Amino acid sequence: MEFRLEGNKLIVDIRDWKGLPTIEDDEELMKLCVERIIENKNVLEIVISGLRELEYPYEQVKLLREIANCYEEIIEKKLLVPTLQEIKKIEKIKDILEYLSKVCEEIKSDAISAYKKLEYIKPKVLTLYEKTKDEIYKSIVENHINPILRILEKSFFVKISKERKVKIKDRSIYREFLVPIIRPVFLDTKFYLLPPKNSLRISKYRVQDFDVEIFKVPDKVRPIYMIYAPEFFLSSEEIKILERVRAILAEHKVSEEELRDFERSREAFYYLEKDLIKRVSQELNIQLTERRIDELAKILLKYTAGFGILERLIADENITDIYVNSPIGFTPIFIQHSEFEECETNIIISSKEAENWVVFRKTFRRSKPCFRYRTKFTRRKSKSSGYYKTTNSRRFIFCI
Repeated sequence: MEFRLEGNKLIVDIRDWKGLPTIEDDEELMKLCVERIIENKNVLEIVISGLRELEYPYEQVKLLREIANCYEEIIEKKLLVPTLQEIKKIEKIKDILEYLSKVCEEIKSDAISAYKKLEYIKPKVLTLYEKTKDEIYKSIVENHINPILRILEKSFFVKISKERKVKIKDRSIYREFLVPIIRPVFLDTKFYLLPPKNSLRISKYRVQDFDVEIFKVPDKVRPIYMIYAPEFFLSSEEIKILERVRAILAEHKVSEEELRDFERSREAFYYLEKDLIKRVSQELNIQLTERRIDELAKILLKYTAGFGILERLIADENITDIYVNSPIGFTPIFIQHSEFEECETNIIISSKEAENWVVFRKTFRRSKPCFRYRTKFTRRKSKSSGYYKTTNSRRFIFCI
């Protein structure tokens, strides 16, 4: 595992790890990220980079920083160091202090469980005081356990766990509030799969081979249009195959002739990608059926010789307009829905992907399934498609 800092963004390379760990699920990964936040005060975002990129924005990193601040405050106030009175009877309380140190170390990986363990041990230490009347046990509670509990209660996660009476090792709260934006490495598109907290599903339907759900969110004017495309749910082995195939295809430069005869080029790419997927899967000793190879080729085709996630949106007959607003790479795509009007999607495109769309300069029309192209950087707008360039950024408008 490697860590590097790019501006205010902490990049965690986990390609050597087995599986696809996340901060919310993996104790070790959470601990390592909290330690890096302690070391680097200017970390505002975290990106877990593997076969998928998981991006944790500032609002979520802020919750991890609270945990880091709690740990630092405990260390700075020397709440794990015995007092002079306690040192005289260190043999009596040695095991308790060691346990407290171990639990406090656990704060970085699971603050909720650490808090619960401290709550559990507190009455046991008080029972020892009541039985022995030895002030040393009372000192442990007053000088160590209580102050640590008060510090942990400042963190958002511990506050929520107290309200819900969460058990030790239950990471459901982390999963609820640490929801990364996901990007498989062979895509330039980012997305999230969990609807916003407290949202209410108001519609669900299927389009071709993917599902659509629409949610109403409290205090939000626009509904959330959630698309669940097959490429969002590929296995790690399939992502590895498509990543390698796309790297091979990246060496191919699109010619003017291919741009003129897009449909023929697209068909050629499909058969090329199908052959490459079969070859790469054999090299990696990954078993794929012919049907699955065909499905993966069609998915990859959209992102190499097509228009990526836009093809999914265009397939939905309920969508009349697609808006890609600035700042690109941070703002989700918006759509105009025939039933629910303007909606925010769970999709965020990259600036690289947007630039590719401009190069092709296309117009989408269902009456003509073949895409048409226009001159790059044209400022003209029409009823069918529009694009303009502002001083600092771009905004695309696709009307279908």
